[in-house]
Amino acid sequence: MCDVAERLEKMGIAKGIELGREEGKAEEKKASRVEFILRVLEIKGTVDEKTRKRIEEEQDVDLLDNWLTNALKANTVQEFETRLPQSHWL
Repeated sequence: MCDVAERLEKMGIAKGIELGREEGKAEEKKASRVEFILRVLEIKGTVDEKTRKRIEEEQDVDLLDNWLTNALKANTVQEFETRLPQSHWL
């Protein structure tokens, strides 16, 4: 019985480690998108605190990818903001 319990415990620990790695990768991916968006926008103008905060707080990586595309296409920070649905800025 101890062998089974030990194996189950080790499997649980391994699963926890794997989940931690996946969460770390997701957070790293999110952080890199945020950094890229802000870098692009800073080249195009001044990023106000409200916009910066909204970008930094977004958790959806797919949405951040969309915002990065919009940041690259926009000529100014203001144009970037107008390309986004207003619901994203509430």
